[in-house]
Amino acid sequence: MNQAEILAFITQVETEEIDPVCVAKVYAAAVDDMQSRISAQDMQRLLLVGAAMYRSSIKGKHAELQLPKSSTIDEGQDLLENEPNKGFVH
Repeated sequence: MNQAEILAFITQVETEEIDPVCVAKVYAAAVDDMQSRISAQDMQRLLLVGAAMYRSSIKGKHAELQLPKSSTIDEGQDLLENEPNKGFVH
């Protein structure tokens, strides 16, 4: 495969939703298997790519937690009844 084919595969193949930690473990095993056949510079590149992919894959998990701002909450007030999404951090 050349670079364009690899890029097309990575960006177009459909995969199942897999836990980012599991993906990182599989990636680590693959890189470990290759490290005796690649240069130290290529190893460093693969490690940096793996770290970037992992960070990107977990970034959205924390965004799903939408915590209300303390200044907009009154006791007994139901934010969903009044104005949906008002007072939530996005």
